[in-house]
Amino acid sequence: MDLNIVNGGKPYFFRFDVAKEAGEIARITDYLKTRVSDNGKKVPIKWFDQGQEMNVHGMSPFIQGGVGHYIKDDNGEMLPSSDVVYREWYGTPADVTDDGVVYYTLEDQFFCKQGEFNGFFGLRDSQGNVLTSVNIVFQILGNDLRITKAKEFYIDELENLKNKFKNDGDQAVKDFNAKIEAGTENNRTALNALSASIQANRDGQANIAEQQAAITRQINDQDIITKKEYESNIATVKASINERLSQMKTAPVGVDNYQTLINTYPNGADGIFLALDSKHIWMWLNGQWKDCGVYQSAGLDQEVQQSIGDTRSIVLKENLIENGSFSAGTTQPAYSNTGTGELSLFQFLNRTWLNFVSESETAFQGVSYNFKNPILTSGINYPMHFEFDLISKELITLSINLIGYDATGNRIGGASGGQTLGTVTLYPWRMKHEVINADISASFADAQTLCLQIIQTAAKPIGTLRMTGVCANLILSSDPMPTGNLINNSLLELGLNNGAYSNTNSGNLGVMRQFVGRNWLRLTTNYAGSYNGISWNVDNPLKTLGQNCPLHIAFDLMTQDRTKLAVNVIPKNLDGTFYNNETGITINSIESLPWKLFQEDMTALLPDSYVTADKLTFQIVQNDPKPISDLRMTDIKFKVAPLQDKYTGNLIINDNYTPGNVFSAYKNAGTGSINKMIFTNKEWVDYMSSAQAPWQGLNWKVKNPISDLGMKYPLSLSFILGSDIERTLSVNFIGYDASGNRIGGDSGGQTLKTIHTQPWKFVDYNIEFNINDLYINSKYFVLQIVQADNKELAHLRITDLELKMNYSLQDNSLSSDISKLEQKYNLPIMRITGDTNGMTHDNAKNITYQFKNGRTYLEGHGTIKWQGSSSSTLAKKGYRLKTTQADYDKKNKIRIQPSWQKHHKYNLKAYYNDGMLSRDPISANIGGQVSASRPTLPRDLIHEDNFGYIDGFPIVLFINNQYQGLYSFNLPRPEFSYTKWAIMGNQYNDTTQFIKIPADGVKLDGSDFETLNPEDTPTADEKKAVTDLINWAINSDDATFKKELSQHFNIPSLIDYIVVANILGARDASGKNQILMTWDGKIWYYQLYDLDCTYNANWMGGKTFDTPKVGTELPFLGNNKFLLRFARLYKKAIADRYRDVRQWCTPGYVLSLYKQRINLIGQGNFEEEWTLWNDPSKDTEDFKQLQNDLYDHFKAADYVWLGNNPENTTYQIKPDSEYSDQIQNLQNQINQLKNNGTTK
Repeated sequence: MDLNIVNGGKPYFFRFDVAKEAGEIARITDYLKTRVSDNGKKVPIKWFDQGQEMNVHGMSPFIQGGVGHYIKDDNGEMLPSSDVVYREWYGTPADVTDDGVVYYTLEDQFFCKQGEFNGFFGLRDSQGNVLTSVNIVFQILGNDLRITKAKEFYIDELENLKNKFKNDGDQAVKDFNAKIEAGTENNRTALNALSASIQANRDGQANIAEQQAAITRQINDQDIITKKEYESNIATVKASINERLSQMKTAPVGVDNYQTLINTYPNGADGIFLALDSKHIWMWLNGQWKDCGVYQSAGLDQEVQQSIGDTRSIVLKENLIENGSFSAGTTQPAYSNTGTGELSLFQFLNRTWLNFVSESETAFQGVSYNFKNPILTSGINYPMHFEFDLISKELITLSINLIGYDATGNRIGGASGGQTLGTVTLYPWRMKHEVINADISASFADAQTLCLQIIQTAAKPIGTLRMTGVCANLILSSDPMPTGNLINNSLLELGLNNGAYSNTNSGNLGVMRQFVGRNWLRLTTNYAGSYNGISWNVDNPLKTLGQNCPLHIAFDLMTQDRTKLAVNVIPKNLDGTFYNNETGITINSIESLPWKLFQEDMTALLPDSYVTADKLTFQIVQNDPKPISDLRMTDIKFKVAPLQDKYTGNLIINDNYTPGNVFSAYKNAGTGSINKMIFTNKEWVDYMSSAQAPWQGLNWKVKNPISDLGMKYPLSLSFILGSDIERTLSVNFIGYDASGNRIGGDSGGQTLKTIHTQPWKFVDYNIEFNINDLYINSKYFVLQIVQADNKELAHLRITDLELKMNYSLQDNSLSSDISKLEQKYNLPIMRITGDTNGMTHDNAKNITYQFKNGRTYLEGHGTIKWQGSSSSTLAKKGYRLKTTQADYDKKNKIRIQPSWQKHHKYNLKAYYNDGMLSRDPISANIGGQVSASRPTLPRDLIHEDNFGYIDGFPIVLFINNQYQGLYSFNLPRPEFSYTKWAIMGNQYNDTTQFIKIPADGVKLDGSDFETLNPEDTPTADEKKAVTDLINWAINSDDATFKKELSQHFNIPSLIDYIVVANILGARDASGKNQILMTWDGKIWYYQLYDLDCTYNANWMGGKTFDTPKVGTELPFLGNNKFLLRFARLYKKAIADRYRDVRQWCTPGYVLSLYKQRINLIGQGNFEEEWTLWNDPSKDTEDFKQLQNDLYDHFKAADYVWLGNNPENTTYQIKPDSEYSDQIQNLQNQINQLKNNGTTK
């Protein structure tokens, strides 16, 4: 047998030559990714005889052999151990390709365990006769394969000895069992002998493992020692370890890294320490810290290994639920909660799902998972994170519960004990990605086991419930950096308290989830005392920094009642008492209005005496002694503001003076006064002086950013300024050294601009400048706006003062790096950078982005989260990108394409179930062209990109420098803010298909339609209007329907809706994805959305719908009774519009759009995408399928609307004329008269 790994630019295969011998081992892991649990892996092989390719057509491949551990006897033959399992597989002639490659399938977990596979790969003829075979071995090392001829397979002597020990031990067990079965009289003696034998074997095996590790190290170091020296050294080390272990705590302690460990314990400490960055164990041995290797160290006993493993699972956030994705090929550890029903596994969308079915009418049916209580290991009751994907055959509401059990298996709290984490409602065949973050009940602190339940409380059957990706882990808190946000908003984003408490320890403080798209702290209290409100205690960042710095404070706030609130900061000692008897200062005062959103943003400099306090208490409280009905807060920031985070933003602190003070402006000549005032709905600094003195005006102190950055950048200065009279002002920039001396003396500095004001004329100034080299090393600068004349200066008003670094000339290394990626993929590149841990459909993360498309290069800040509902359960996620200013709050609209308007929201669509990643944007392009030809299109839609449809182009996406595959950079659907109301179908049910409506009307909460404007907040008037609309459509007779339709719907939009749906074969537009919008609350316009299920494409991926049969029935409107009825009653008008569109929208035109896009992507990019994601529709929704099904589809649609017989050999669109029917009728009459022999 000659084994060669062959490539040559083609897919890898293995070359077997039956006439040659070969003894080398070939490691094929890099070519064939196979693990012990793999199913369906295919091994490509070509057969040769003396170098000549064999004709294998018509033959069937087969595999026979054993999997497990083998040992060599004295003759070198491989003998099976007791764990060997025999496997076989038989293929068919279909496994042989035209080019002679034979595919051997390793199905049903062929490598069911580690060890070796010893057996035959061969070929049989149609009668089952073996024509040829080779005896080979696979060595299975968990995630590694090595293949060779069996007779010369090398087994390391130590490995062979270990196998022999194990085999001998297993054989001893078998021999003893045989004696028991035979009823020998020496059972007890045999038992003792067996026990001693097993223990001796285990002791010997452990000793050999230690020797093997030591020998390996010595061989690597080329330092061979004698056996006597080795055993002596091992004994010494072993004694030292055992002695130290006897004095140590067995529970490991986690530290960030080795440096933190030695800084914390420079003189050593008892215990086992786990460095979280390297995952290595450290112990204090012989007066120094000793690296004991990765945490699985064989030298530690089982209890310590388990303790370390538990701690590692916690700190690394490993899944506490084993086999949560069912990749092990078994349903365990999941079990039926009530013992009813049946569990099985189901393959769907490249994932393994647990399938639960029950016909029993038993309450609390569902699935449960038991796992070890992590709180026992951590010792701290951290919050927990749960995550899973669900699908159901029918509408079902599930309860997600957590139950605790003590060491004896008793349920804590009795039969009703436990904690309900949440409820989930599933709609038929709608995939749901569920994330739950919860504080865990203190009653579980001593629980031995926790049980996660996903159950239906109602006593009724469950048709089909599927789940996968079931995950549970602890949410570990992290210490904030002194310059970062001291309020842990990440916990609030997860729906957990972020360290807040009721300032008076009264009332109820909790988290209100997803209120207007965000999680809020919510305080309600009936306590009628003073200082009700919300507080946080944080470590004093000023003490850590050793200096006084401004603090940046920001939050969003709402109250139910008109409320006067104070924003206070109080210095505290570690024990919570006032520091130096300081009772704090009030930073700002707020008077809120009922249910009005207040977005507060302020900067304050605390007294210098606060710098040495241990703690700071930050609070928003009501001074008046009265209850608080409802106080809500979110997006809370309390952080040091060192020049706006290293010069990425405004260098002027408190630029718009919103906190109610004028910091950091100060008087230049020491004369006059500075006040804050409201003017033209903005907050201004108002300087006024009646003194007759020169150089009066305003100053701002600015730290030198150039010295910190080490590079010279230009600066941009902007402000709005006005005065009550004509004045001449000078804008100066002056440098000072470390001693506070003005560089260049009294005349030193740069004059940036001279301003001549006109009475009460306000001007927006913008100044670009470079710092003079004379001042480049200044310790700090002072920005001046002053009057040089010796006279009074009254009412000088300034706002929106901004001084920023101009990075337009910065180093382009990043853009050049992304240019290399663009050259490699020949597509636009989108690169996202940031911490994406915890990202979900609801939880967005702050990121930075870079975009490169030819000569277009954009970079900036933004937020990103998963986009889509069902698609969030897929392996490849789609994303919603929002571009922001550097504060990750204010919008930053950017233009990506010249033909697009500026936007701050974009979708990065994965299109995981679209084999060509093209259907949705191309279909939307066609829909936009149809709308463009409609004379009555509303002006607001004319102003939208692509007339209100989405648009997009292919890109390659990288997240944190990791290739993510092909994506489509898309415009989102419009927000329809110009309409009175806008809704979209979100389910397929009787309401959205106009069949019947509940007695209480529509919900507009996603259970039928969802409201788009106003977003997520349907009003009572809106729900009534939609309910009345659907009731009219259902209950009116045909005559009333035709007479009154124009009073309820815009008829041209309905016609275009049906035409586009039929041109595209849009199967997902008759319940879901139908957009209805109204400008006046009476007449509704129709438009399509989400057009990826076109031309037989199936939303489930990996398969397609059947081509519609040619007939007279209207296709692609499903069971939507309203659309079907409209099509029946208005068929002529629809046919006329269809004929008009079909003049230009031909099958060839549609195919040309697809060719253009997929050829732009390129075959190489598709193959790299498939290698990463194995897209389920890559083979079922390709261009061949599109061309075939599109052709058949147009025949079917044309037959319905044009009357063309699909069997005709010629094709002709009928004339488009409003008189066509009359002409045809007249022609028929003439023909009839001719047949009767008369004419008129």
